[in-house]
Amino acid sequence: MNITKQGILLGLGSGLFWAISGIFYEELYREFTSVNIFTINIIVFFSIEFTSLIIIFLYLYSNNKITFSINKQFLSRIVPGVIGGPMAMLLYIYSIQEIGIAYTSVFSICYPVIVVVLSVVYLKDKLSLKIIFHLLIIIFLILILLNTNYKNNLELYKVLLPLLCAFFWAVEIILSSNLMKSYSSDYVYFYRQAGSSLGYLLILIYQFISKKNFGETSDNILTLLTDFSFFFIELILLISSALSYFLYYKTIDILGPVKAVVLNITYSVWAVLIGGLFFKQDISLTLLFVSVLIVINIYFIIRKKN
Repeated sequence: MNITKQGILLGLGSGLFWAISGIFYEELYREFTSVNIFTINIIVFFSIEFTSLIIIFLYLYSNNKITFSINKQFLSRIVPGVIGGPMAMLLYIYSIQEIGIAYTSVFSICYPVIVVVLSVVYLKDKLSLKIIFHLLIIIFLILILLNTNYKNNLELYKVLLPLLCAFFWAVEIILSSNLMKSYSSDYVYFYRQAGSSLGYLLILIYQFISKKNFGETSDNILTLLTDFSFFFIELILLISSALSYFLYYKTIDILGPVKAVVLNITYSVWAVLIGGLFFKQDISLTLLFVSVLIVINIYFIIRKKN
């Protein structure tokens, strides 16, 4: 298998696992409604990111690749993780709660267009008219979906949640791509997980010190940790999220940021199909049609070799 095909498969895999994580986030909040959502979010996110951080650290250490020191340069390298972790993910989860995983996925996939703009401005990338044309078609399809009006009650702030999330994801990937000019994708992934874990840890410390939301959840935490359903869902979230990000960064290293994010946004289609086939979620024909057209445009983007 040549390196380009390998990158394509890795990118599709990152989208698949991201869709699985989104579906199980939705299941988590549907099943456990009696506890404070914000604090549970932070606990789940921190456990996922910190576990991934330990795994990638052990991998680098076992291969004698640990050469960093904690200084100003290190702190600057973990910024993408803070942006793509706490800042973007909380918006993503609140969006899932408001409009569901299917519509959140479709709205948030506009971030490749933001990546394209930032790549040209910040990374000085040169993009073909073909890529720009098909990305614009994808945005047009999303606007059609917006116009269909989700449940006849699609309020502006509900749309802004996934769109702001998309902006933070785009910034994260541009900063990470810039780091990959000097470091391997494994290192950049390590920095990303370090920044994300630190961000969630600081929020948890603030929650604990201020007692804000934490007190009303603390009585339920031990119960949750011993609940098999909660443990199973969090295990799925941990595995799917970690695999998605790891494959995503590998794809960036192989194909570059633009094609990596275009492959990753197939999670919108995966989310619709998996949710409908295995979780008995309603499949909107408009949503499914738009998703298929998005995949077709993705194919035209990645068909031409760099």
